[in-house]
Amino acid sequence: MFIDKGDKNYINDLLTGIFILFSLIILSAFTVIVFYDIFTTPIRVIQTIRRWYKMIKIEEKNKKKKSEEKKERKNDSN
Repeated sequence: MFIDKGDKNYINDLLTGIFILFSLIILSAFTVIVFYDIFTTPIRVIQTIRRWYKMIKIEEKNKKKKSEEKKERKNDSN
């Protein structure tokens, strides 16, 4: 590729090229970040719902266990 440094618009063309490359890099990074968020947000939501559901199941299990222990104590005391 031939570059004519004697051209009066050489610096302007060079700066324009650098700006275009910089803009493409920034735009590419933004696009990657947006797609990453689009793909990972549902995964995070599903994980949160699973944790929430698991905690509810554990709490129900503990309540059931406590109520059974109370019944056993009642039966033992009688």
